[in-house]
Amino acid sequence: MLNPNLKFSSTWYKIVLDSQLSYEILNLNQNDNITWTTSNVILINIHGLLSVIKKYTSKSSNIIYLNISNTAIFLPVNTKYNMYKLQALKPTMILVLLYSDIINNLKLLDNLKELQMRSLKQQLLFAESFMFIFMQNTIKKKLVVFLLTLSKESGMVSKLGIKINLFLSHAYLSEALGISRASITRSVNELKKKLIFINKQIFIIPNPISLTNFVINK
Repeated sequence: MLNPNLKFSSTWYKIVLDSQLSYEILNLNQNDNITWTTSNVILINIHGLLSVIKKYTSKSSNIIYLNISNTAIFLPVNTKYNMYKLQALKPTMILVLLYSDIINNLKLLDNLKELQMRSLKQQLLFAESFMFIFMQNTIKKKLVVFLLTLSKESGMVSKLGIKINLFLSHAYLSEALGISRASITRSVNELKKKLIFINKQIFIIPNPISLTNFVINK
């Protein structure tokens, strides 16, 4: 049952509560993940933050975008040679609708198109950051740019600095950046000497300017 107090698109609130459409709700706790291989459904992030990671048949992987509340989740139709892992960086609620249920309803299709366009604009805001991540020539720089990107979306000001309010395991960072876990651990340990510190898998950036300068000046 949907919680009517959730703040998400009024269009889709009306669709779910007032229409006769069949739907499913996926509730993901923080760090839960699902692997998605089908393309006959519409996925809408009602509330939460998802990391969308592309996994290749070569066993390599990389993050392709972050999906925030009130946006559609875009996955390519052809998943023959790869899979997509959706990982909840925060508790997340996903609305699942079947394309076949709305394909003949022009009003619903128009609403879906509007939502998808808004979602695409939001994802473009992340695109530049992610391109910049994979343009870096060292593992530490890739990690730093990724942490700065996450801090913009989920950073909270604290007495200690900018607190990235997400549990970021070394295994997750390895998969998202396509870097071995050993290399991630080594880079994190080196950054902890001066630029970051960690409390129970929560990354804290004491001085974001110094962290940015690390990328620019190194």
